[in-house]
Amino acid sequence: MAQTVFGATMVDLQYLLRTTTTLISLSQTASGVGFLVGSLSGFLYKYINRQLTIVVMVSMMAIFGGLYPWCPSIWWLYGASAVGGVGAGAWDSASSIWMVEMWAHNSGPLLQILQCMYGLGSIVGPLIVGQYVLGDMACEGTDGDTTTTQALGDTTTALILITTTDINYSVDRGSRLKPPFAIIAVLGVIAPIALLILFIVKRYRAPQPANTTSDIGSVHSDDPVVVVELRGSKSDRIILIIIMSLTFITYSGFELMHFTYSSTYYQYKHILSAKTATTVLSLMAATFTAGRLVAAVVAINEAGVQY
Repeated sequence: MAQTVFGATMVDLQYLLRTTTTLISLSQTASGVGFLVGSLSGFLYKYINRQLTIVVMVSMMAIFGGLYPWCPSIWWLYGASAVGGVGAGAWDSASSIWMVEMWAHNSGPLLQILQCMYGLGSIVGPLIVGQYVLGDMACEGTDGDTTTTQALGDTTTALILITTTDINYSVDRGSRLKPPFAIIAVLGVIAPIALLILFIVKRYRAPQPANTTSDIGSVHSDDPVVVVELRGSKSDRIILIIIMSLTFITYSGFELMHFTYSSTYYQYKHILSAKTATTVLSLMAATFTAGRLVAAVVAINEAGVQY
């Protein structure tokens, strides 16, 4: 939810902060930089318990992601995006590694289910904010919300006097956006609170390294781990790594940008209302989630995994 709610509200945040589409989009660049830093934060595990690290990081993602409507300027939004991105990057990298560590070669289906949870959040987030967004009210796709009508005035004369520029600043968008962002932030801190309770009640202890003929630490399985060796020359391995990296970069870029900017695109290109655009975004996220769920079922059937 924290990752997709920005795209659904980008137009409203633009007018709230009185900035341009180009400048508001740069907040995602700041978030990407923070995400990169967060994904490299694994070295902190040497000094801080990993559970406490994740508690802090996920709290950062939830809290700073919920502060967007309270930002007084675009620079504050950049800062909140960057800090929230650090938390998201730390969680995204740690959660996958943690699952592989606990479940070893049985982790495939669980990793797919983890992505299903991301998909569910992508569905729910836009649906929550969809009831509060107005979008560009000068576009033909505006819903003509009753609150907007009351704020503009009930007379035709009042509407005529409001220019295309003024109409988008005639409503207090901040008061409309704060409730859904607060809801998502509160829901987001449930996970770190649960992790903190687990840390106090039953602290997780990382398994000790072992040789390739014994279990390397799956807490649920005694089966040996299959070791995959990359063969070929050093240059071949480097080329393979480069190709895989470019593939992941391309896919991640398409996925992130479409989830982030599609709602805005629908409003301006297809003249949809902001509420309808968020609904379309949720429907797209639903297909994403369904695909992940199918992948999880296939992984379970192929591996014969039993939980």
